[in-house]
Amino acid sequence: MSKFFKVMALSLSLVMALSFTGCGKKAAPGAVDSSQAKLGTSYPLDTDETLKYWLQINENITASVSEFGETEFAKKAAELSGVKVEYISPAIGQGTEQFNLMLASGDLPDIVEYGWFEFPGGPAKAIKDGYIIPLNDAFAAYAPNLTAFLKEHPEDADKMIKTDEGVYYLFPMVRDGEKLLITAGMIVRQDLLDKYGIKDPETYDEWYDMLVTFKNNGIEIPLAFNATNTYEIESLFRTFGSPTGYYRDGDTVKYAPFEPEFKETLTRLTKWYSEGLIDKNFTTTDSKIREANMLSGKIGVTYGSGGGQLGKWIQALPKDSEIKLGTLTYPTERADEIGSKHKSITWPYSGSGSAITTACKNIELAAKYLDFFYSEEGHMLANFGIEGESYTMVDGQPKYTEKITNNPDGLSMSQAMAMYMRSYSAGTMIQDERYIEQYYALPEQQQALVDWAEEVKYTDSFLLPRVLPTAEEASEMAEIKNNADTYRDNMILKFITGIEPLENFDKFVEQLKAYNVERGIEINQAAYDRYLAR
Repeated sequence: MSKFFKVMALSLSLVMALSFTGCGKKAAPGAVDSSQAKLGTSYPLDTDETLKYWLQINENITASVSEFGETEFAKKAAELSGVKVEYISPAIGQGTEQFNLMLASGDLPDIVEYGWFEFPGGPAKAIKDGYIIPLNDAFAAYAPNLTAFLKEHPEDADKMIKTDEGVYYLFPMVRDGEKLLITAGMIVRQDLLDKYGIKDPETYDEWYDMLVTFKNNGIEIPLAFNATNTYEIESLFRTFGSPTGYYRDGDTVKYAPFEPEFKETLTRLTKWYSEGLIDKNFTTTDSKIREANMLSGKIGVTYGSGGGQLGKWIQALPKDSEIKLGTLTYPTERADEIGSKHKSITWPYSGSGSAITTACKNIELAAKYLDFFYSEEGHMLANFGIEGESYTMVDGQPKYTEKITNNPDGLSMSQAMAMYMRSYSAGTMIQDERYIEQYYALPEQQQALVDWAEEVKYTDSFLLPRVLPTAEEASEMAEIKNNADTYRDNMILKFITGIEPLENFDKFVEQLKAYNVERGIEINQAAYDRYLAR
């Protein structure tokens, strides 16, 4: 039983005091009268109604079936919840386009699972524009499971899934466990460390010494990084000392390029590149080229995910290969530091989840159906699938069967998981840490979860939460971000490769100010202050 469900039984009957109702005789959208509840309080619910549910699917699902409703997960969810669901999914790769067309048409289903946090103008605008309903009343009346979880997680869930006015807007996906917050990091040629007697480097200076050793012993690319998009540039910078955008220092919002750590990181990477320690083609190298370089022994260390890179590469290497891969913790300036302040972690709240639309005629049914996935039975289904088929209980813990780990039909693990559960990707649920402890099945992947998650709470104390600018602020931020981010990323690459001398760093800062980044700091500070007051 997960840590949440150990306490959930004590608080299942909790209701939220906060409600969201309109004025006068007419109730506001989303207002419900719990005295009119018809469906009971236990599952399966007694109903003949069908809900329409819009959600996106991926290639792991279409490897076996043509639509989400054909998965074993969907079939079992209908059986256990008692609710029939008609799933509507856009073609793969057309999610955003079809989402916008759906909103424009006004032909809304009952439930839409989407990244509502990123809705233009914020989720409050999605409510104001009449697409989705506020859920405070629905949570209080019909969602005891989620409500109990939110009470137990006030900072890493409850505060994150409501607007600054205190309005809940979706049934969220929440990552419940530190190992779920960071699934990528430094992947090293362990055979090289062993061969040259290199102790796992902890500081930037020790990293420099390791890279020099690699280069001096014929490793063509001591440090490989892709830098073909903002995320990859951000990962490179965070690994070696600084974010590239906004972060918090205590309760103060800062912008990294204006702070000393940024220039120190930039100087460090520029030096390493000039000495041939970083891939000379890192600005154009894509993931396929990097993979080929790693498997052919050209790379000493790189940044990658535990599944898409580390696990994939290990399995692709011949059994008699001399190449052995391992992982490293994130480095720091000094060995006595608590941990890496700015490594690439994510938020517990994914930003996505299921909202109930204004077209829904039975809010009670929709809310109770979605709340099922926060019950113990729904939680196990979402994370592990069907007991006896995709998992069994061993010493009180769910263990994936060979149908998942060694699929007899030749499906990859993620493809097999897609038939039975949602934890492998995303969905409306509390993602369970025990899922990834099995998904990352190789010993090297298990160690990666330990190495990369080291002192993640310390790193989290510098991460700016998912704050919500107002609609007006969001419009300002969009312009600032479009101009400043593109310029910043281009200049980072120019500085590192020597195209732009570091002597021009002050001019770089002045140009960012000309793009109104100081106003961006003000907007984020105001949004963060409102977030703290939620």
